[in-house]
Amino acid sequence: VQLLRLEVNDAQIERCCCRLAVLPEDTEMPLSVAAMLWGVDDVDAAKIARKLEGQNLAKRTEAGGRTEASLSLLDLHLQYLRHRGRNAIAVWHAALLRGWMEGCVGGVLKPVGYWRRAGVLKHHLGGTGSVLLPESLTELNISGSSVGKEGAKALAS
Repeated sequence: VQLLRLEVNDAQIERCCCRLAVLPEDTEMPLSVAAMLWGVDDVDAAKIARKLEGQNLAKRTEAGGRTEASLSLLDLHLQYLRHRGRNAIAVWHAALLRGWMEGCVGGVLKPVGYWRRAGVLKHHLGGTGSVLLPESLTELNISGSSVGKEGAKALAS
């Protein structure tokens, strides 16, 4: 009911909320990653997060010490959003991964921060169905396990 009311009032907030369907269960997404998912800057991501929290659609955790402000969802909301976005969720996973890969230096992808958490990268890779990895990718380092050039090409196919 809450999300239906959002559709009438704010299309951008509704779109951003729906894209949170890519979140792994029981995981907080840093606002910088949410900004990448939503295609907005960090300031707008913080505003959107506050609006989602104000509508009780997401839980926002403030930054503290070495941690960045983040968002999470109740499992019930997550399941609803996944069902609702089932026809677009693979595209959202792929867009998020492409955003992360844009930070690739010298053809080597290295998970840091959010991407280093157990299962997060695997979750988003699996969520794409099949993702087109950049031709320049020569190595993929996941939790210390390296996949060389041939392995990276196999992932791309």
